Amino acid sequence: MKLFYSEQGEGFPLIILHGLFGLGDNWATIAKRLADTHRVLVVDLRNHGRSFHDEEMNYDVMAADVIDLMDDLLVERAFILGHSMGGKIAMNLALKFGRRIFGLIVVDIGPKYYPAHHISIIEALEAVSVETLKNRNSAEEILKQKGLPPNVRLFLLKSLHRLPDGGYRWRFNLSSIKNNLNALGAALPSQLTYDRPTLFIKGEKSSYIDDTDVPLISQMFPAAQLSVVPGADHWIHVDNPIYFLS
Repeated sequence: MKLFYSEQGEGFPLIILHGLFGLGDNWATIAKRLADTHRVLVVDLRNHGRSFHDEEMNYDVMAADVIDLMDDLLVERAFILGHSMGGKIAMNLALKFGRRIFGLIVVDIGPKYYPAHHISIIEALEAVSVETLKNRNSAEEILKQKGLPPNVRLFLLKSLHRLPDGGYRWRFNLSSIKNNLNALGAALPSQLTYDRPTLFIKGEKSSYIDDTDVPLISQMFPAAQLSVVPGADHWIHVDNPIYFLS
């Protein structure tokens, strides 16, 4: 089973990995800008977008998926940019396949354990009967009634796909995500290290990385630097794309 991806630009390869409930298209604008200087590969991770669905979902198998894609495309080494869940996959790639990763950009996530905190989103999504859904507005109204804020609703609805014969489906595999939430919150093995250049990018308003995380990050990624993007929350590349790109 192979990952779906899009490709643009020329130069040294850069692979972009999206976050939970996302898809590669979330990074289309950023990818277009980065394609001025790099061969940019934007991936739909397993159980997301147009990639395959599978019951197994953890950071080891998702890292292996990316290595399989690199092998298929004859990409020996690449920069990896990952956001949130994609950032943890990126870190795991660097820690376990270090010779294949030329440099690392980790967006608003650390290597530590994160308690499951997507329960409200999953419950809201489960309230949407996609098989009988009449239109996207109805889905948004249900998500609104379940208390999801506008930016989260908009983000999730990007993965609501209309079927040719009527009805809708989510492009992400909701049941597998729900069943693997603990694995998706798991810490990465702290005994491993990656000593190539690494940039951690944190949103000023986000709580995903704080000062207490710096010692562990420095231990596992001794060449790491941390940059804070002003005015940005967890979706840094959306909240402040110009600063993010700089």
